[in-house]
Amino acid sequence: MKDGKIGLFAGGIEVYWKGLGMKDLPERLDRDINRLIESLSGEFEVVYPGLVGSKEDAARAGKVIREADVDLALMYHATYLDDAMSIAFLDEIGNTFSVLFQSQGFGSFTEPLDLVDAGRSWGTNSSVQLPGSLRRLRPDLKYGYVFGGLTDPQSLQEIKEYAYAARAIKNLKGKRFGYLPHRCTGVPMYDTFPDEPRLMGHTGIEIEYLYIIDLVNEMKNVTGSECEKLTEQLYADYDVVEPSRVEVADAARQAIALERMVKQNKLDEISVDFPAG
Repeated sequence: MKDGKIGLFAGGIEVYWKGLGMKDLPERLDRDINRLIESLSGEFEVVYPGLVGSKEDAARAGKVIREADVDLALMYHATYLDDAMSIAFLDEIGNTFSVLFQSQGFGSFTEPLDLVDAGRSWGTNSSVQLPGSLRRLRPDLKYGYVFGGLTDPQSLQEIKEYAYAARAIKNLKGKRFGYLPHRCTGVPMYDTFPDEPRLMGHTGIEIEYLYIIDLVNEMKNVTGSECEKLTEQLYADYDVVEPSRVEVADAARQAIALERMVKQNKLDEISVDFPAG
């Protein structure tokens, strides 16, 4: 079982190999791209629609990746892509989180290169150019950025971290969270005040508001035998060092009440907001 699914978008403007005589460039680019796929495929399923060479190709690749329901779209500019190609891809994948990977197909320029091999480095041009274009064309677009070698361990690790985070957020979409709000008004700590609309917008979750009095009332419904059974289990499973038995029993009663509130309100999760300090 793979840890997630990455859609890989890679290519360059086809005039290089169709109009400028660099006929071997697609083959060499594919070789680089396959190196990247191999580096990621141990942990992730990689969806690669093939090398793109035009705006139409880019839109087609975006459609394939979107329909594959990937967790993350990874944009690797294997050689120079014009902005219209990148935008066509981004527009097609919609809300799929994307990461722009700036790299090149070889490690250094110390050895002589022919024109085709040099073309394997030109993707750095468009991967640097695109963020500036996106600030004007898609100013609200949020995306990740990774800079480094094609198979550099640090770069690959950054890509994987983005992929794991994107998968986690994707799995949250549509889930219902119960929220027991708390606001510290005696000594206001505004940094702890959550922004629920932004949270819902970023994650796609639904928030159901509950109240501490609901929890207090539900705790009253927990029987003594239920509380004692869970308390004994806690002492059996853990070495309890600091809390008194009364505090452990209160925590057990609260845990049972919270589980019931999850079921009663048909929630996927419940959270309690409390001030730090």
